[in-house]
Amino acid sequence: MFFVPQIWEMTEKKVTLSAAATLAGFSGYAKEVAEGWIAEFGTGDAPFAVTAENDAALPAEGYDITLAADRIAIRYADERGAIYAAVTLRQLSECGELTEGHLADAP
Repeated sequence: MFFVPQIWEMTEKKVTLSAAATLAGFSGYAKEVAEGWIAEFGTGDAPFAVTAENDAALPAEGYDITLAADRIAIRYADERGAIYAAVTLRQLSECGELTEGHLADAP
């Protein structure tokens, strides 16, 4: 089952996740999920960055994701927010819905 985030502003322009993507700002289980997602869905070797940073201004367990052609930037409120962001990206990849845009969610 896939839950639609509270904010979902996506374009039609596909984002191609690179197998050579660099990953920064994740730790613990969120890092494991993100690394597995890149390993499973990444293709090619184009420069690509996935960055994550803590943002205490977000609601508890919340996240904010911006997707662009060469990067994905994630802001998260806490460890659960980071995990939810990584899982959301994995789910979008499984559905073939990784496109440029912005999405955000919190319980």
